[in-house]
Amino acid sequence: MPKKSTKNCIQAMEVLMEYKREYQQSFLAAFVDFDKEFDSVHRALLWDILRLHGIPPKLLDITASLYTGSASDIQNLEICLTTSKAEIAELKMTNAADKGVISDMMNQIQELRSDLNEKNEILSLLSSELEDIKAKYCAALTLKEENSAIIEKHEKELLDLKEAIERKAISDTIEKELLQDDLTHATEEIGKLTETLGRQEAVLQAALKEAAANQSTVANLEQQTPKTPVSLNADLSRVLETQDAELHSLRSSVATLEMLVNELNEERSAKNDEILRLKKAALKQLNLVESELKETRATLTNAQICIQEMTSELRLRSLEVKSFQENFTDQDKLMKEVDILRKQVELLTEENGKLAGHHNLQQKIQYMVRLKKDNTKLVEENELLRLKLLNMEETFKRTESSI
Repeated sequence: MPKKSTKNCIQAMEVLMEYKREYQQSFLAAFVDFDKEFDSVHRALLWDILRLHGIPPKLLDITASLYTGSASDIQNLEICLTTSKAEIAELKMTNAADKGVISDMMNQIQELRSDLNEKNEILSLLSSELEDIKAKYCAALTLKEENSAIIEKHEKELLDLKEAIERKAISDTIEKELLQDDLTHATEEIGKLTETLGRQEAVLQAALKEAAANQSTVANLEQQTPKTPVSLNADLSRVLETQDAELHSLRSSVATLEMLVNELNEERSAKNDEILRLKKAALKQLNLVESELKETRATLTNAQICIQEMTSELRLRSLEVKSFQENFTDQDKLMKEVDILRKQVELLTEENGKLAGHHNLQQKIQYMVRLKKDNTKLVEENELLRLKLLNMEETFKRTESSI
């Protein structure tokens, strides 16, 4: 049987009822006319005329019995006709009620279809938004991996920088200790040279005093002895030359010592300047290292804070994705329920198409009762689906606002 819409079925039923009503009215009019014409004839005269025309009595008896039977049949037909009229009236009332119920069902089915279309649109929107959230989650995972690589790189650089700072501090400490040892050794050497110079100066002063005393003695002797033998003068000259040579050598030694002292002083001052310069450079380097270390610690602290924030953010994103996956599962369930409802609507439409085949009033009543129950059940399921969709929309809005 081909599928028909409910409206077409109702129209077909109305046409059939109209045909039946016209046929019954024409049949009733013909029967009434026949009954009137037959009753208007005198039955006894009719039997006599038939007997005069040579109709056998046996045939007349059969005809009379048939007439009597037909009269009873006519009475039965009248009773059936009255019953049929009552049934037709009931069918008209039932048809009117069925029209109202069917129109209500059509309206409800139309509402269910519109609700299903709206739910399909909402599900498509939720699916597209879920795809966007999945894309955002993938981007967040990619960003997490990139940040993890950057953090590992920074941690490695920090470790290398710490090792370089430690090596630099150790080398600066060793260089400082070597410079201090050199300074101590130079100070000791300068002290020794100063002591030697003091002793040489004392010897020189004593020699100068002795030479002055010798000169004064020679002068006194020359005054006391105006003439001295040549041999004595020669001896004195040699003695004086020897003393002059010794004095010259002492003076040259003193000059050499003074030069050495000056060189040592210059070297000491140069070393002191070098030590001061190295100290300043070491202090500057230490300050730079400390500032770099502070910056590195600040960077490390910021990186740790950033890592903690990203970890918490990723945890939140994971929870959101988990909730969205649960919502997606609920959406799958809703889609399955919507498919079931769609199949039920199609089944109801097909059953509405079969409504024209229910000629029995009891079958129609049972069918309408069952149809009303199914319709009530569908309305309840539709209301439950609507509440679920509203809850999902509120959850989605809250999640979107938190994102």
